Amino acid sequence: MPTTADQTATARRALEEVCSGRDLAGISSVYHPDFVDHVNRLEYRGHEGARRSVALYLELFPDLSFEVEDQVSEGDRVASRWTLRGTHRGRSVELRGIVISRFDDGQIVEDWAASDTMELVRQLGLRRTLQLAVKHRKLLSDRGDKRAHRGFSPRRAFDKALAGIGVNRSCPVPNETDRVRRIFDKQAPKYDKSMARFERLLFAGNREWACSRAEGDVLEIAAGTARNLPFYPNDARVTGVELSPEMAALGRQRAADLGREIDLRVGDAEALDFPDESFDTVVCTYGLCTIPDDAAAIREAKRVLRPGGRIVLAEHVRSPNRGVRTIQRLLDPLAHRFGGDHLLREPLDQLAAEGFDVEDVRRAKAGWVELSVARKPTQGVTR
Repeated sequence: MPTTADQTATARRALEEVCSGRDLAGISSVYHPDFVDHVNRLEYRGHEGARRSVALYLELFPDLSFEVEDQVSEGDRVASRWTLRGTHRGRSVELRGIVISRFDDGQIVEDWAASDTMELVRQLGLRRTLQLAVKHRKLLSDRGDKRAHRGFSPRRAFDKALAGIGVNRSCPVPNETDRVRRIFDKQAPKYDKSMARFERLLFAGNREWACSRAEGDVLEIAAGTARNLPFYPNDARVTGVELSPEMAALGRQRAADLGREIDLRVGDAEALDFPDESFDTVVCTYGLCTIPDDAAAIREAKRVLRPGGRIVLAEHVRSPNRGVRTIQRLLDPLAHRFGGDHLLREPLDQLAAEGFDVEDVRRAKAGWVELSVARKPTQGVTR
């Protein structure tokens, strides 16, 4: 019967020897024939899937190496925190991540892995990242057996694995919300400069449009660095919720510089810390795309809106234009892995599901940009 120490050693060997490409023949000894590998949004199955997963990394980084920094084990699971080092098209890369390995009879039968892929984008640069997206689109979008994949949630998988090692959190396992928070904490110092470029090209005037429709007690979700604050009416009483503490700190500084009041809190749009029917308007600009559960955010917005209150959105969405949508589908796996961003969402679907009355919809940029206003019914609001 394999011991915990045996499993820990096998998990280390899998990363440092097999996944680094130094011992590809060892795949059959460390991985179970029914092995399933969940890598962010990807899924690989069996020994052949393991070979393809390693092949992808080796193609990206011919001098690939993994180093295990820390391990925690409990029962049939081992959590390993690792650092990847390699070179892609002449650019040195160092990427950190974590994998939870579940064992069956001494072999790894399932892996859940996540990495700080936003940092990978920063290190590679935009040009190399786009080249990677085009060259490896099939590998990046491969989900293995779709029937087996159906119903799989990376967040639930991590939570399930975490429960198995919950007695020791020294090697923390990120869920999707934690991952997005870390992405924006790191992005915060450069966020305004980067976003300003996108707004000049794609989103000009949209913040002004959205904020001009806010009135009364206003809640802004995914408030970021408070870029909307200058555009609210002077008599609007604005409260903001932002997942990233670093982004929120910059937002408070902007408010101080502008001399505008805002109650900007760190919080989760999926679980708002406000009583029912607290606000007249909810605003979200380019935030639903990175909220892990956008449906939950819309439900919470409805809960805190007063009857007859409005939700105002400015978002990039799934384009009705087939050509644009094809490009979105190509880039969506990378956008999510690198930035927590979803390119194929359509907020109107969630508004309809929650019973909002949509009053205004405007589209631009071949339908990729969408502005909308919807009202919470004054009657029959209890679901």
